[in-house]
Amino acid sequence: MANTGVTGRVIDDDGQGISGLVVGAFDIGLFGERLLVNTANAADPVRALRPYARTDANGRFSITYKAGRHDLVVRVYDSVLRSVGIGTIHHDVSEAILTLPDDELQTSRELVSGYIAKGADFSQPIDGNELTPLIDNHDAWSEVTSAVETAVHSIDWMLFYLDVDRVLMSFSPDAAQPGGPVSGRRLEDAIKDAGRRGVTVRLACNQLTTNQPGPGIPALKVPWPATTAARVAQAMAGVPNVTVTPVLTHFTAPIHTKFVVIDNSLAYVLGSPFVSDYYDDVTHIGDDARHGTFAGVIDSRAIKVPVHDVSLRVRGPAIQELSKTFLLHWTGQNSTQPPPAPANAGQTRVQVVRTLAGNSRWTGLPEGETSILECYLRAINEATKYIYLENQYFTCPEIADALVLRLKQVVDLEVIFLTNNKVDITDYQTWQPQTMLRMLKALTADERQRLGFFTTWSHAAATTPGGKTTIIRNYIHSKVAVIDDNWATVGSANLDGDSLTHSQNAEAGKGWVAGIVFPRLLRFPGDVEQDRESETNLTVFDGVEGGTATGYAAQLRKQLWAEHLGYSTPAGRPDPAASPIQTQPATRWLSLWGVRADGKLTGLKASTATINPAKILRFPFTDDALKWPSKADSAAGYLTWAGVNVDQFAVREAFRRFDSKTGTRTDPKL
Repeated sequence: MANTGVTGRVIDDDGQGISGLVVGAFDIGLFGERLLVNTANAADPVRALRPYARTDANGRFSITYKAGRHDLVVRVYDSVLRSVGIGTIHHDVSEAILTLPDDELQTSRELVSGYIAKGADFSQPIDGNELTPLIDNHDAWSEVTSAVETAVHSIDWMLFYLDVDRVLMSFSPDAAQPGGPVSGRRLEDAIKDAGRRGVTVRLACNQLTTNQPGPGIPALKVPWPATTAARVAQAMAGVPNVTVTPVLTHFTAPIHTKFVVIDNSLAYVLGSPFVSDYYDDVTHIGDDARHGTFAGVIDSRAIKVPVHDVSLRVRGPAIQELSKTFLLHWTGQNSTQPPPAPANAGQTRVQVVRTLAGNSRWTGLPEGETSILECYLRAINEATKYIYLENQYFTCPEIADALVLRLKQVVDLEVIFLTNNKVDITDYQTWQPQTMLRMLKALTADERQRLGFFTTWSHAAATTPGGKTTIIRNYIHSKVAVIDDNWATVGSANLDGDSLTHSQNAEAGKGWVAGIVFPRLLRFPGDVEQDRESETNLTVFDGVEGGTATGYAAQLRKQLWAEHLGYSTPAGRPDPAASPIQTQPATRWLSLWGVRADGKLTGLKASTATINPAKILRFPFTDDALKWPSKADSAAGYLTWAGVNVDQFAVREAFRRFDSKTGTRTDPKL
């Protein structure tokens, strides 16, 4: 007899049905699993994305599909399609309707709901922490250098990239100007001085390879400047107490996390690599000389424009889990004992979540970890008011689908997404708008009114008397999310596959370096689904999951929005106390973002261009056909699409390089 369906019940540990879960049936064949299309429940919102079923108030479900003889596997997900780890297999099913016993699909409530990532190696949040956001790298880089200069006994650093002898961490005077050599502090000098005064310094540096090294198989290393370990080791040669360890990793899945633990009492989770063109402050002026230049061997300045980023200062016992993450990369062993947890320093409840490669790369974590993805999906599944995302990349379909489903489920929810119209990886320039369009096309016209994509720009006075005002796009490099003013995460993870699930570049058979196509034989060996970057995020539970309501999440949102929406103090600093960003209006936050974006656009369209303090413009989609306009990845193309007469501006596609050693512009014609 042919099988045409399956029915069953999902229950908790007490035997009670769990409602609202999503269930899918798959046929296991020679070429993997094939989804059996559910022909029932046509009105369920999940059907906009997947032909699954949903459990009713008693946890029951029923799936009907095309008749056949199936090797059947039933999988269970939460309401935003996060797998909750239940799957049962039945071979050669012949019953017309397969009825599963009540105890076959059993799970705990905490695995299917709540904010805490249970798949994390650090599965329990830690109280007693103090987290301080550092917006943009002017403040973050100066502060972390000062911390190195005052370190007493230890510095442990996950060093993604340090452009030795070419990047200044601060300037003297602060406003660097052409006309002669510019002085300032270099991180490598501060590290050397720390070692000389007896501080134990351990630098775990990213070292890319084109193969997976093993017994008898040497690593084929990617040379500088695409990787940093050799140059840092050379710079530190002969310095006492400083040890550099190259962390070998395939180029499709680098060590992307960036943090430092100092004296086991202070840590910084950093947004940017230490490369001069990432240096910026909240003004994001296009002609800021502090943006600097980069190595002359290659032009890695794919970003080329002012950069916005977010870092964290961390105090408290959560530092121990950063130390354990450092030791994992330093030794390759997950069992290495970290230093004792520091004493309480605040009231913030924190969970350290990570992405780690599998394929037995780390002893003790054979399949790696994807708890950053889990924490995002859990928080989206709990959102009821707003979701704010600020990230340089958006190519992860799991995040896109979760946002779509939550928008469909919660009629008052709104999603605000700040990202880039042009990114620094060639394939992503196609994948990113495709992911946005994936969302827009899955939503109804009314639902799209609760989703807004924005990008940021700097519009400044003319650089010469009587000249044109200058406009340049900004680059969002931050990896931040805030939800409902009670949950937030900051760290190194982008919203792409490489940072959350697995390397999209490896899967596509293309290399990590933009614009270079690598053959598949160079792909990371093993299961491509476990080919991931190393990432670290800190997630805050602010009045949820037992966390004290500290106001951290709301304050982070206000700090960011004050900069982006153009609310400033009389001294010109972003003003998180500005009244429009305090309380969510009845007309939604998106109405405020729309007003500020439209106000900026109106100023750009004026016969005499007006400099509006807001930095945001709406993302370029054509509403009628939901298409990505041609040439919208350039500044001129974007502005032209928006109806701006670009001839009345000095439109910059890149800022001008500045060589601090000579004090000269290296591309003065821009």
